[in-house]
Amino acid sequence: VSSNFERLLYDFYDDGKIIDKLFQELEEKKKFSVGKLHLDKMRDIFEYGKISDIATKKTIEKINKNYNVIIDPHTAVGLSVGNEKLNKKEKRVYLATAHYSKFIDTVKDSVDQKIDYPVKLKKILNKKEKFKIIENNIEQLNTLITKNN
Repeated sequence: VSSNFERLLYDFYDDGKIIDKLFQELEEKKKFSVGKLHLDKMRDIFEYGKISDIATKKTIEKINKNYNVIIDPHTAVGLSVGNEKLNKKEKRVYLATAHYSKFIDTVKDSVDQKIDYPVKLKKILNKKEKFKIIENNIEQLNTLITKNN
């Protein structure tokens, strides 16, 4: 579930309780619906589209072959949809929002070279995870932050 999508919904609904309800519905029913009014507003602002997993991998491969750059699947979808929907005569800038290593298996299947996690990320992945579960309570969060600061 994309946190960017959750933030987008909040921009249009401006109500965290509605967003919580939508994502609770997503967890329980594996889907939810955005109201027509809000969906129409989003469609007025954004160009949108979709591509298959195969097309996503082919885009990753093409960018790697042509520019010797490894991109993540989200960037590949953005590039593909942008190339399909936007005016080809206009210049564009695409900003990747994820590192390819977040999707290492998909990327490995897409490029014709050996890739691995970056060294710094490998070190982090090998560390033991530590966490503490707290209630949805600002005082508990405050205490936890100040105690560990």
